[in-house]
Amino acid sequence: MTRRELDRNMERITGSMSRFSREWGNQNPPVRFVPGGIYQGEGRSRGLSRGLLVLDKGENLTREGLGIGCPVALDYGETVFSRTHYEWKEQEGCYECTFSLDTGLGWGITGQRSRVLSQLVNGAVDLYMKHPALQPLLLIGNIFRSFFLIRPVWYEIPAKTEVEFRYQIKGDSVEITCRIHGHGWDLPTICLLNELGGEAFCTSWSEGEEVAPPRGWECYPHPLEQWLFDPSRGLHFRIALGRVSEGIATHLFWGRERTRDLCWAGYGIELVPERLITTATCRYTVTVSRGGME
Repeated sequence: MTRRELDRNMERITGSMSRFSREWGNQNPPVRFVPGGIYQGEGRSRGLSRGLLVLDKGENLTREGLGIGCPVALDYGETVFSRTHYEWKEQEGCYECTFSLDTGLGWGITGQRSRVLSQLVNGAVDLYMKHPALQPLLLIGNIFRSFFLIRPVWYEIPAKTEVEFRYQIKGDSVEITCRIHGHGWDLPTICLLNELGGEAFCTSWSEGEEVAPPRGWECYPHPLEQWLFDPSRGLHFRIALGRVSEGIATHLFWGRERTRDLCWAGYGIELVPERLITTATCRYTVTVSRGGME
């Protein structure tokens, strides 16, 4: 499918959403969840596969984010995304899609990937995600990459892992079931990303009022009394973790970045195999709702 065809399809979706909004008159319609297969994205992540898009009154709130329910692998120092997904299947109120993890994100100078630089950058990201006190590394890293003209480099790799998603739409929530298949290979660490645009979800909500959003990726606070918030639309963006396979350690993160080339906000579920396994499952729920939250 050409880019022109992709853009036309996206216009049809947003156009239908505008008609849907007009039918609601002056009321606030609920957000809509639609498959992200036709959306190419924005910024650095353009061209990567997406999970579900979130639309509000005809506007796509996903923007640069990877949508609701999209996998990434952390495999021996490599960060691996998906550019290849199977055709979306749709039943009433339910979507299914399988993603192949086949595209690595490296770092280099003059377009040439450097394994050493890639491991350093990815290691720094992993470090500040797990230790919030090291958040200044994020700013220092951005300055370092800018000064030395270090740029992201995408490259193809053989797909060893596939992740099958089932999205059950229930009003303003999505119940997500994912099954991870190593096809004979031991599973790497898998991150299930749920990202929307960082411009919209620019604050967070806690105990009935707006508070500062997270900076970069951070460990999600416990108990789960705080979540992302879009003040201009009054939208609350929440996540709730369900059952996970035995032998898998889980870590829940949330974050937001808005820089020259990044603009996203969302949640990540990190699934870390505690032993050698080739399959795993995870269930969780994402809610994007308008008002009424205390």
